[in-house]
Amino acid sequence: MGFIRWLVFILLLCISPQAATASLANDEQVQAPTVHVGTCRLQITYHGKTSVPNKAVLYIGFVNDGPVPLSGVTWRVNFGAADLDFTARGNFEPGKLVAQRLFIDPPYHRTFEQYYAGLDEPRACRLVAAQRENGSIWRDPAATIPSTAFPTVAPYKSETVPAIFPNSRNDPVGVLSCKLVIALNDHGQLWVRFRNLAQATLRSIVFRAHVGTGGHDFVDAGNFSTGALVQHWINSRIPEFPASEFFESIDQPSSCDVVTATYANGSSWTNPSAGPAPPPLPTPNTLVERGVKPEPDETPHRWMN
Repeated sequence: MGFIRWLVFILLLCISPQAATASLANDEQVQAPTVHVGTCRLQITYHGKTSVPNKAVLYIGFVNDGPVPLSGVTWRVNFGAADLDFTARGNFEPGKLVAQRLFIDPPYHRTFEQYYAGLDEPRACRLVAAQRENGSIWRDPAATIPSTAFPTVAPYKSETVPAIFPNSRNDPVGVLSCKLVIALNDHGQLWVRFRNLAQATLRSIVFRAHVGTGGHDFVDAGNFSTGALVQHWINSRIPEFPASEFFESIDQPSSCDVVTATYANGSSWTNPSAGPAPPPLPTPNTLVERGVKPEPDETPHRWMN
């Protein structure tokens, strides 16, 4: 009996240090790091050929506000209903400003034949994993498997038009595609394709293009007969948009709403779901100075997947 007790005592001596070490590592992994995001902008490149893969590019600027250095962080950004994960590796010391440009090869380059440039919105980047110098990894317990519901849209020159629109409200206009481009110096262009669904000629339509949580109204005037398919670039200055920024939305019907439509006889239709004025445009965060150029890192990141 004494031999058995002695054997158990020896086994406890051997096992206890390992159990304590494992517990410490687990505690470090579940402790969330403190990281402040100053800039977050997603771009999707498009080369015009399906044989050349698109690139998803993330411009990210952040500061490690925690007490210990980090050797890697993974950011999650929404693209439509999909999630894109980008990983940055380096020596991210506490209090140091980091500005990077990260690349991945998205799996949808043969279906998304467009260029996209999102807004600089710090809240759009979500930290889902981080690694410390000692190798311990924290993962966001609320983060699920990334969604792959990537936008699928027709190329610009496609003439594919649905014969029937779902139109339970009897709206006078059916939008086929809508893409907003805001270039430098507040010049806005709205590319819109629509069909007149009304039984009368339309003379004026107001489209509200979405810019993040805000919007801007564009007016298209003409002689739009019943059933006519219209494809227009509509120009408008957007002075409230920062002159140093640019934006290019996804080309899809949900990128804009029809606010009002005016008939040839002077009567008009108003969208009951649209307010009288568009919500204000988002104000970009300027934590990362404009003079800081992100360092390129063209290696596709698959770490911590």
